[in-house]
Amino acid sequence: MSPVSVKARIDRLEENGVILGYRPEMDRTKLGLTYFKARIFHADNRKKDFSRLFEFAFDHPDICYLIEQIGDCKIEMAIEAGDLTQFNEVLDKLRREFPLLIGNVETIMVQNDLYRWLPLGASLLESLYY
Repeated sequence: MSPVSVKARIDRLEENGVILGYRPEMDRTKLGLTYFKARIFHADNRKKDFSRLFEFAFDHPDICYLIEQIGDCKIEMAIEAGDLTQFNEVLDKLRREFPLLIGNVETIMVQNDLYRWLPLGASLLESLYY
């Protein structure tokens, strides 16, 4: 396909609202960061503490996102830290700030994250535009 044809198809997908936007993907290692996830389990379900935890996460420079979930693990948190020590410092601060909310924590160090932003079967969309 020529670049002109590809550009025309992309423009058509944007105009029809199929492509809604673009987002950057960063190589965290070049920024000196490691990507961690923490799955937080707890027994006490205090809504007041949940709102404080969300405020804490929003203000903390190392916390990327916090998700409240349904199931045995109520909270998933993503943290970008310089190393494992810094990650553990964030978790220790969470435990001190929210002793009744933070129970067991499963931690994951993510070395490579791969996102597939299109839903399965998205290639079927091609037939609508070609």
